[in-house]
This record gives sequence, structure tokens and C-alpha cells, in this order.
Amino acid sequence: MLASIEQAANTDALAHVFAPPYPWAAVRDRWAERVAATSVAAFVVVVDGVGVGYLAHDRTTLLHLGVVARHRGTGLADAVLAQVPAHVERLWVLEENVRARRFYERHGWRPDGRTGTSEYPPHPVELGYTRRPRPPVE
Repeated sequence: MLASIEQAANTDALAHVFAPPYPWAAVRDRWAERVAATSVAAFVVVVDGVGVGYLAHDRTTLLHLGVVARHRGTGLADAVLAQVPAHVERLWVLEENVRARRFYERHGWRPDGRTGTSEYPPHPVELGYTRRPRPPVE
């Protein structure tokens, strides 16, 4: 289910970065590994009984967050991101995914100088982002 929701969320959002065909088997296998790992927390976001988003993180890194197109701009992604524990302070985002970069920056994440490449062809550049732990409420 997570792989199907990710495909629905990313096919249009990342069409300018990744050409078809969608790497279904690789994405499905990656989710199977993540869900099986005891160090990874993975969640399906459900609205009206339908999976419309996903979230996964390990102890330090936000691994995946996305919502399908019809739920973008509704505040759903904000609510999902708010559920990420404060100790999760790092993530990777595609350099060309300007919408996602703006989203994370609005929520206090900042580029930290790390760079890498996506595991999927054409292997676009990924940027590392970091956030500081939320200060305690006084």
C-alpha cells in the first residue's frame, strides 16, 4: 500500500525530474525493507478510509513524507510533518523539488551542505536538510 500511495503522490509531482516508467518494483522493495526494519517507523495517512499519504522515519532521519495531489495545499502535509518526533533532525530532498524544499523551509528545516544523488535514474542531486530540536515550551 505504501508503494502505491508513493507512486500516486510522486508521478505528477516529480514528472519534471524522473521520466517514465515508474520504478515500481524498486519502490515496493524499498518499502518492504523499511517496514521490516525495527529502526523505522512507517505510517499510512488515511482520509475517509483511503490512503492518501505516507510518512517514515528512523531515529535521526525523515525518510519519506508525501501526500497525493488532491490533498496538497490542504494542510494535511503540515499535520503529518508535525507528527515527526523532535529527535528526527535530518532529511534528504531532491534539489529540483522546489515545492518540497519550500515546504520544509517553512517548517524550520535548512540546507546543511550535504549533497548526494538519488538511487533512481537519472540520479538527480539530493540536498541534505537539518532542523534543530524544538525548544521546550516554557
